[in-house]
Amino acid sequence: MSVYGLLSTFIIPLLVCFISSAVLAGLSVLVKKHAKSVFEWSRFWLLLAGLSLLPILPLSILAIDTVIPVALLQSIEGASPMLVGTHANFDAVEIHNNVFVNSVYCVFGILLCSFLYGFYTFITGVVAIKRVINNAKNITNLSIFSINQQAFIMKKHINIKVSEINHSPFVFGLFSHVLVLPNTIEKMSPVQQQLLLEHELMHIHRNDNRTVLLFRLICCVFWFNPFIKWFERRFLMAMELNCDAAVLAKNPDHKMDYAKTLLVSLRLNKAIIPQASSSFFGDPLGSKAEFEQRIRAAMLDQPRFRFKIQNVFILLCFCVISSGFMVFAQSPNMTVNEEKGFNPVMTGWISSDFDDVNSFRGDKPHQGIDFAAPTGTNIIASFSGKVIIADNTSLHKNYGTVILIEHNDRKQSLYAHLSALNVKTGQMVKSGDVIGKVGQTGRTTGPHLHFELLENNQRLNPNLYLNL
Repeated sequence: MSVYGLLSTFIIPLLVCFISSAVLAGLSVLVKKHAKSVFEWSRFWLLLAGLSLLPILPLSILAIDTVIPVALLQSIEGASPMLVGTHANFDAVEIHNNVFVNSVYCVFGILLCSFLYGFYTFITGVVAIKRVINNAKNITNLSIFSINQQAFIMKKHINIKVSEINHSPFVFGLFSHVLVLPNTIEKMSPVQQQLLLEHELMHIHRNDNRTVLLFRLICCVFWFNPFIKWFERRFLMAMELNCDAAVLAKNPDHKMDYAKTLLVSLRLNKAIIPQASSSFFGDPLGSKAEFEQRIRAAMLDQPRFRFKIQNVFILLCFCVISSGFMVFAQSPNMTVNEEKGFNPVMTGWISSDFDDVNSFRGDKPHQGIDFAAPTGTNIIASFSGKVIIADNTSLHKNYGTVILIEHNDRKQSLYAHLSALNVKTGQMVKSGDVIGKVGQTGRTTGPHLHFELLENNQRLNPNLYLNL
């Protein structure tokens, strides 16, 4: 992939992803003031994390009917003799380009190492918690569970274990569920035991353990984005509040007992283990304010999320804003407009300009621009679009091997006389992607790229649209 392909495919979308997550984080503060039930809904934060990643997802161009210009089916008179000597500043340009290219590849290498490091931390975290699970003992006596809880355990095939470590009880698993209890649960009253167990089983009922694992993976891979980390922290808090509310909805007469259970669990289970990839009853590392919020919520009737018109409108607004960031990040130069396109042969020189007239073409004006360069030199897409031709048979034989790309504004760009193709018909390309190699197929006098820009079967002056 070319340096410009790396920019448009990875680096720019990641930058827009960072900006998008910052904007969503800022807007969520407004949501807290005007729609608290949305702010304290755990799925809202999972939605924000997903929306903030939209800019890095590929965006397909809407399917459009393609028409091959009639002008390209007619004979081309061939290229003019190459005007040697018009590339005096070639060495300076190449040095400048090399500095830019090396900088982009360096940034890409750093980002790649960052992703690998993040994935490594995720794997080590999962391995650490699996070690705790493997060291815990299986229990088959489910007498501490109620009849309904035992039925749920059998239905979900939940593996129950007891650990010798005094950690907070937690649930872990993606494809199978494991509930790990500390041995300190025996020091709780029967009512407290039931409420604690109901809480953990509620996590499984809500699939929180799977969601936590997904969120942890996102945070580890994008560890350099502090806003996604903040989304995760808000998600975990909202998840516990939602789970508390669900348990109390089934046990409305035990609000005081539930608050006491939270306090007792925190007092008995102070051991710190790697629980970031699991859903747990109480976090020893949690802030005092968050714990007090759970206590207050247990004692009071907190507003629960409902799909009311106002809440749905808020969620739709977030989706629309994020879609805008995705379009901005993934469709640079999809149209040929006032934004200048890339020089298709960065290391070449113009051997024949648009409207040049010479006897080789029968004194007819040149309908494109010829970029002279050695055979095999990379050709990049000047603009993003869809490849509608990539062969040596669709157009007149004088063009040789060609690529024709259609853009969203119905303009088309032609690359002719190629020696090799790097794309196929129907493929989506971004500006800066390497699409082929310079050659001298068709009617030519030497290796070069013949570039044309067309609209409504009329040829345009590429000088007005390319950054030459």
